[in-house]
Amino acid sequence: MELIGKSIIHDKFGKGKIQSVDGNYIIVLFISNGLKRKFVYPGIFNFARLSDPELDLKLREYIDKHKPVIEDKSGNYSEIPEDGSPYDVKMMRFKIRVIEEKLDSERMRREITTYQDIMNRFYNTDVSQDKEFQRKYNGFYKIRSKTSFYEPYYKYMQDHKKNKNISFIEALQYFYKESGRLEASFISKLLHTLNPALPIWDKYVLEHLGIKASNSSVCMEERYRVSNNIYSSLTNWFENVLYSEDGKAVIEMFDTVFKNNGLTDTKKIDFVLWGIR
Repeated sequence: MELIGKSIIHDKFGKGKIQSVDGNYIIVLFISNGLKRKFVYPGIFNFARLSDPELDLKLREYIDKHKPVIEDKSGNYSEIPEDGSPYDVKMMRFKIRVIEEKLDSERMRREITTYQDIMNRFYNTDVSQDKEFQRKYNGFYKIRSKTSFYEPYYKYMQDHKKNKNISFIEALQYFYKESGRLEASFISKLLHTLNPALPIWDKYVLEHLGIKASNSSVCMEERYRVSNNIYSSLTNWFENVLYSEDGKAVIEMFDTVFKNNGLTDTKKIDFVLWGIR
């Protein structure tokens, strides 16, 4: 069934247009932020629909009749999971018992408490002026930079407290112009603070996902593009995990160990990845 060019409505990302369909994956350009996101097909249609109701009904009938399969590394064929997560999502390979052992540790509890304190302070202080907030934030996220970087960083954070729709590329370009540095990881941490549903670019997380973060191009536009693609891949992976049964099981386990934690599901998965590194 031809899908390229069709309008789509995603439960989380809103309206978009299908750009391409490549085997078991589909790429959608979303109107709200101009970002392209890659999803597993047909799993995406468990949390999205075509804008045209009649066409959407035909698509679902088509999917039922043509259930796709994918090849795993052993050469065997398996059905794509109904939750829309990729077959090779690494969260599915985690041993639940190992995660539980890693979760219930004093170190993890300290890290969660520090994170909660940072987020509470964020909502109740002027972060551009609060040196104690900045000290805790820098220590938690291992931000080691020149003092000249901090001022625009925390001013931007303060000025955009009520704006959860800043794009990664927009912030990346802004700080490059301000500091002359391409700080993709620091920018992701800023965006996560503004919107805790967004993932954090962390070397341990990227290693778990098998995403290479090398970006040595001398062309700045190419460096922007590569960094944005890496962050989009990270965002897509988290999105798929949150919809997967294994992801839900890990979140439930996290909530059992850390009751009333007040964290987003994205941050819970992030802590799990950090804890088992």
